[in-house]
Amino acid sequence: MNFPEYVRAVRQTWPGGGSRLIVLNRPASTHQLARRIVLEYSEEGAVAPAADFLAWQQSAGQGREERQWSSPPGAGVYATMIRPLDETARSVALQTLPMVVACALADSINERLAGRCQLKWPNDLMVQDRKLGGILIDVSSRAESSAVAVISFGVNQTGDHAEPRATSMEEQGAKPLALAEFAGQLVAAVDRALCGTDKPEDTVAKYRTMSVHQVGETLRWWSGGEELTGIFRGFDRHGFVRLDVQGEERLLTAGEVNPSG
Repeated sequence: MNFPEYVRAVRQTWPGGGSRLIVLNRPASTHQLARRIVLEYSEEGAVAPAADFLAWQQSAGQGREERQWSSPPGAGVYATMIRPLDETARSVALQTLPMVVACALADSINERLAGRCQLKWPNDLMVQDRKLGGILIDVSSRAESSAVAVISFGVNQTGDHAEPRATSMEEQGAKPLALAEFAGQLVAAVDRALCGTDKPEDTVAKYRTMSVHQVGETLRWWSGGEELTGIFRGFDRHGFVRLDVQGEERLLTAGEVNPSG
């Protein structure tokens, strides 16, 4: 499949008919593009409308903490969703929004992977200790009534990954599904979750069952120049990591965690 074929396939299968869909051949980053659009609207005193961006490839796909996400042509779903968060969607709670999105994507992926996709806090989709995909979320708001989420995710569909920390749906023996249809299914899954009725505590409970982290294991956390090692005590009601550091509990709201040793 080439880019024009991908565009045709996506438009034929996109949820809701694709009226808000933008498919790009080789943007630097769909996430950065969407952020600029949201900012432009905000500076005009307006709220950006819902929009879906798909890339066939990206020259500078963005991960968390300014890392790049590998986005070779036609090898994965590279998607960004702009979603104004009205009162209905905000019942999800902004603090647990990353968990809502992660659980929705993992559930959709697991329809093809027989439940083997797990979640590594805060935003990685994992299969057997290898990274299948990643999530990046920004929320901008000038007032309570104008919160807008930019939700991006990349999921590897094809390819054998020599990098031991990466994998793909194909490599994991997933049930066959065209890339265009897979992209639509993932976006639709996130939309359903955003309009769901789960309470924050329900979201955290569900995330807990899908987490690769086990209570009692030793984790190493770092963010910026700070680093901690402690015992994982689970997630609090907002989805923050509870880390016991020499008898003192620390709540981690962002950063990187990995098993120690």
